[in-house]
Amino acid sequence: RDRNIKDTERILDLMALLIQPIQRIPRYRMLLESLLNNTESSHPDYQDIKLAQGHILKAANIINDRARKHQDIIKLTEIKSQLNNSKAVSYTHLTLPTKRI
Repeated sequence: RDRNIKDTERILDLMALLIQPIQRIPRYRMLLESLLNNTESSHPDYQDIKLAQGHILKAANIINDRARKHQDIIKLTEIKSQLNNSKAVSYTHLTLPTKRI
């Protein structure tokens, strides 16, 4: 039992570490927005800051899109499970990667 608890703690620690880069994206976005707002447009770093802000926004959009797709797959899996439990017909085609809600 103690081993199961330790394994669970390790998994939770790993999950916490894996999510950290994702959680930093909004912080970087706010930092770059603030930095851009407080930097003169004539400053030599202004364009680089603006470019970095664009990259962070693009990364945030990609992450959000993939999170939505993941949630869609979870929803489809739940629906498929309910349908399969209620009828003898198979609905496995509903959760193909090409399907979208």
